[in-house]
Amino acid sequence: MFRFLLFAAGLTVFAQGPCASDAFKRYDYVLGEWAVSRDGKAVGNVRYRKAVHGCVIVEDYTGPSGVSRKGLLYYEPRAARWEIVVSGTDGLLEGHETAAGVFTASGANFRLSAAGDTWSIAQDGAWKQTYTKASYPSPLASETRHCDTPEHRQFDFWLGSWEVFNPRGALAGTNHIYSAAGGCALVENWTAAGRTTGISLNFWDSARQVWRQVWVAPGGALKVEGKWDGAALRFASLISRLTFTPNKDGSVRQYWEQTNDSGRTWSVAFDGTYRRAAE
Repeated sequence: MFRFLLFAAGLTVFAQGPCASDAFKRYDYVLGEWAVSRDGKAVGNVRYRKAVHGCVIVEDYTGPSGVSRKGLLYYEPRAARWEIVVSGTDGLLEGHETAAGVFTASGANFRLSAAGDTWSIAQDGAWKQTYTKASYPSPLASETRHCDTPEHRQFDFWLGSWEVFNPRGALAGTNHIYSAAGGCALVENWTAAGRTTGISLNFWDSARQVWRQVWVAPGGALKVEGKWDGAALRFASLISRLTFTPNKDGSVRQYWEQTNDSGRTWSVAFDGTYRRAAE
């Protein structure tokens, strides 16, 4: 998805990589593969890895009874804080950092701390999860979908590997979109022709009855939400309008507009056509 986050602050040029400051490394101790236990009882395995030039930490979790989750943990430079969003077979979790090592998410406070080769998350007065080094299991091919309502499948036309072309026919980049967390999330991995990368987590919020997308790239995050109108999936925020339209020939059009004057006028930020990449 061709988005350089052209907000009012403008495009920042980074001399040593876009996410090289210490703020982006605050939670590097979670990186790796871990066995998870809560109050001494095993509750799953998780893997955390850096992506998008070190700008985001990607979470993959598997637990008992087919529970799986996909999440993004990222530093938002405009708000000067870390934020988290997780979509999984057991629901949604989202929140933000209130102090170093302290997050508020879904109405609760959580504290992260590291000690030697382990680290932990504790919910104040409730429980404590401990993470110890262990291999992360590969997802089973026969994984059961837990999010299989018609609404969860509305964005499946975007799944796959794509080449993306601008209106002049030039290659803008490539995009790979895959299903994750038991069908509860779609993950986008974008690579621009200039090799800049970005990632997005897309999910149906059944509580609010909307589709949501959280996009993270060098420069920060963009959050939009929307609905399928029978012909296209239309997202919007205060500054962006984003439409994905499946075409009869199997291609997909992505049309992105931005406003810098509270919606009085809109300009085209990107107009791209997705075509299936050769196998």
